[in-house]
Amino acid sequence: MATIKPQRPTWIPGAPIQIKETTTITAPPDDIWRVLADNSTWPDWFPGFTRCAFTSAEPHGVGSIRELKQDQFSVTEQITLWKPNETWGMTVTQIKPGLLNGMAETVHLIENGTETTIEWHIGIEPKWWAKPISRPLIKTATENLQTALLNLDDYLQHNATT
Repeated sequence: MATIKPQRPTWIPGAPIQIKETTTITAPPDDIWRVLADNSTWPDWFPGFTRCAFTSAEPHGVGSIRELKQDQFSVTEQITLWKPNETWGMTVTQIKPGLLNGMAETVHLIENGTETTIEWHIGIEPKWWAKPISRPLIKTATENLQTALLNLDDYLQHNATT
């Protein structure tokens, strides 16, 4: 796997490519957090995920490492934000195939009475030689994120934890 430069959450707004999706679902932040923090559920609601698990010891939080397989990508990530029921974030540290110089994500949960607004931001910097193929990859990543948020809502409705 290619090692890439870890990025802080503050890098995302200035990243060469940015994906932002916001949705509101009828679930409290603690229910959403439990699903985000439980990597075993990601293949159930995030398109393309076939494996997702922490490889670092508990307790999990900032600095924890997880590995995942999504579509043709094998990825190692490090958790950069971990505020239960509020904020989750990660940066990619290794990826195969090695198309990226950097990637980071944040998820913010904002409680609105009986609903929660989810703000999901992704920053990506492709390698110079990958820029010609980045447009279809970004389109797919955006569609996957949109679908993931819809699936997350369905997953929570069918697997209520409260």
